[in-house]
Amino acid sequence: MADVELKARQRWKYKAPRGESDARVVICKIEGTGEREVFHIRVEGLWRACGQIQAVKHLPVSRATLESSLTTLVGDIPLDDMPTDWRQGYRMWKEAKGGIYTIPLVDCLDALEKTIEDGIPGDPEDFQES
Repeated sequence: MADVELKARQRWKYKAPRGESDARVVICKIEGTGEREVFHIRVEGLWRACGQIQAVKHLPVSRATLESSLTTLVGDIPLDDMPTDWRQGYRMWKEAKGGIYTIPLVDCLDALEKTIEDGIPGDPEDFQES
């Protein structure tokens, strides 16, 4: 992973928990530089225990989060095939001047799952059910 430049429209395997080996990360947008660099990602192919999350459409994370979590570049996504459903979450994040996750990706996903299980309100459009 260290030899590969992170770019928008890449699909990656990551250190997924058992049962989620088909899950992938898509880098949708990169903005800022240095300590202010934010990677806006989409995580697809999930199977969380709560049974409600199959994809996380928008998740803002740090470079350190990705570098500690990504394992294998699957490939580049052609522009015409790039998912667009992350944009709504991105706009909401931008308007709210939201923060970013700096913990390993699997911990981010566990936190989201717990939020759903606990019934803490969120925007259902940020998650996708099959």
